[in-house]
Amino acid sequence: MFLNFSNRSRSKYTDEDILEAVRLVREENYSIKKASLEVNEVKKNIVPRTTLNDRILANEPLLIPALGRPPEISKEVEASIVKCLKMCASYQYPMRKSDVQSLVQRYIISNSINTRWPDGLPGKDWCYLFLKRWRGEVKLKRPTNIRRTRSKVSPTIVKEFFQRIRPNLEGVPPSHIINYDETNLQVNYH
Repeated sequence: MFLNFSNRSRSKYTDEDILEAVRLVREENYSIKKASLEVNEVKKNIVPRTTLNDRILANEPLLIPALGRPPEISKEVEASIVKCLKMCASYQYPMRKSDVQSLVQRYIISNSINTRWPDGLPGKDWCYLFLKRWRGEVKLKRPTNIRRTRSKVSPTIVKEFFQRIRPNLEGVPPSHIINYDETNLQVNYH
């Protein structure tokens, strides 16, 4: 008979649940079993008695150990990368996933951070998970191209435009000036 552990899920208890159960045992003289049942009834999260017993008797750290491999870069570094990405977005500078990977690589190399990535370049999986972790703050969008004529507009050209149009607008009330482009302009001929 083979045991299948792939469908096992991690318990839903939190650090606060364990802290509450430990507090009940240490301060209110609850038994481990009674404290476990008490937290389970109140919060509907199952704190196993054996876990609670291990935490109390062995004086282990009360926090739930993190699953999986430790992160290659810290949350603080990721937060600074997110800040940089937001700044790039505010300047209308689009970045692809490969640009994010290159940015992280340059940061790792310049700060001499040891990682398991060859040449300090994170993989596509890391980039996907990074964007998933920070999905509330960073969103990858497909950049759109602008026409060459529009990209060549400079402050000088804009000033010239307003100098030329000023004589034509004298005496026209502002309520009669409409700003639109013809992209979605529809004329009803009926």
